[in-house]
Amino acid sequence: MTAARRLRSAVDRIESILPGSRDAASNFAYLSIPRYVGFVVELAASIYIARKLGPENYGILATVYAFVYLFRMCTDLGTTQLAIRDVAQDPGRADAYLTNTIAVRFLLGICFLAVIQVAGGLTGFSPSERYLVFVYSLILVTDPFAQAPLVFSVALRRYGLAGVLELAQKTTLALLPLGALALGLALESFLWTSVAATVLGCLAFPFTLSVLRLRFPAAIQPRLIRTLAVAGLPIAISALFYAIETRIDRVMLSRMLDASAVGVYAVAGRILQVALEAIWAPMSHLYFPALSRAYSGSMSEFSAKLLKYFAVTLTICSGFSLIIAIASDPIIILLWGESYRGAADALKILIWASVTAALIQLMYQALIVINGQRGYLAIQLLTVSLNIVLNVIWIPNFGIGGAAWATLISSLAGAVSTAALVLWALRSRTATDSIVMR
Repeated sequence: MTAARRLRSAVDRIESILPGSRDAASNFAYLSIPRYVGFVVELAASIYIARKLGPENYGILATVYAFVYLFRMCTDLGTTQLAIRDVAQDPGRADAYLTNTIAVRFLLGICFLAVIQVAGGLTGFSPSERYLVFVYSLILVTDPFAQAPLVFSVALRRYGLAGVLELAQKTTLALLPLGALALGLALESFLWTSVAATVLGCLAFPFTLSVLRLRFPAAIQPRLIRTLAVAGLPIAISALFYAIETRIDRVMLSRMLDASAVGVYAVAGRILQVALEAIWAPMSHLYFPALSRAYSGSMSEFSAKLLKYFAVTLTICSGFSLIIAIASDPIIILLWGESYRGAADALKILIWASVTAALIQLMYQALIVINGQRGYLAIQLLTVSLNIVLNVIWIPNFGIGGAAWATLISSLAGAVSTAALVLWALRSRTATDSIVMR
């Protein structure tokens, strides 16, 4: 038997044990391979940027990114997840959701441009820092058009197209600002080119419309917008809490220590982000539509699929985290250089938050599918409060190591609490279904 036949036989056996695994693996490859190529480019660019700028200037850049990210999550208003959920269940809604979700995000983006400036003043940013924040915050009004092609490609299960779009986005966002830095331009110009990269990403919008056969603009539907706002507000608040939990440490480090500390810590945070996006994000694009379809079937099917996804996520993320933790010193010194050596100690702690964060996101997706996300707000509030308190106590005493421990412990508390909420929600709905059947 040839190697090809042995491989085909093994795949057939796996398919017989786990029906649908062949399609899932194919779809995962469509999303993950372009994503990984994009990450290689993106990671190489971020390493060059960090080495070129040095810890202090890189820390300023990281602070700007973190601060804008807090508001960037709010402008989505949960429309991305709601669109994927609802369009996956009924593709006929795609045109209406495309127009109305873009309208909501664009208007919110304009509003938050002013909010960010006020918040920057209250935070104590200098005029130069506030200007850098303003420049980068312009992506809030380009994001709706730049992200829509990817969102609706996933919702309509065009995973190959989604992979190509994501690769193009990541490559453009990495290389265009890198070119500005290579030419010796200042941070201001670097951020302007980042905004320009998102504008270029908007060029994929008309192309995607033709491929997916979507119509834009469709009619504005006030009732749909109200429905999105009501259902999406808890999601938006949760996204804001998540952004605070994962980014507030950099803003606090910039206020309590200095920009150099932020730069060193941001390197460890960058590797954590890569871990989540390179491993968890492709899986999440597959999990969410699959969970949505399973829920439209039966609760037992939904619970079984969720349990399988939980086990797969835990295994993959734990193995990856262990490898990174062991190799953290040579990774940091070899790639980022001696000036970022302190990031290795933070990384050994912080990388384990990729496990808890991935599990939280999986369980949160399950809550959205069963419309149980409102109870998650209390968990998020508790987690964020714990994170801020631990940062206030530990950063002055332990520096960036204290920030890493604060993130890990608060994330672990969030994972345990979210798992308990999902179990309660599933039992409640199972009991309700049993009563209805009687």
